Amino acid sequence: MSTNHTTNYGLCQWLATDQVQRADFNQDNAKIDTALKSLSDQVGQKAEQSVVNTLVATVNQKANQADVSALEQVEVTIPKLV
Repeated sequence: MSTNHTTNYGLCQWLATDQVQRADFNQDNAKIDTALKSLSDQVGQKAEQSVVNTLVATVNQKANQADVSALEQVEVTIPKLV
């Protein structure tokens, strides 16, 4: 069993006099696996949000272009009426 543990995740830090046990390694691996999965999920969510933001910007740009095109059509029509 380890005498010391890391600050953030409580992983084992053995002294030369500590008896190393497989259970300690298994517990540490489970903690690391859980932390990595959490980070992976967060990265995935941020990536998805980035895609949504890009799509919103593209749609807004196209909407603005459609407005400009509509106004250009009105400008072309108005002189013909006069």
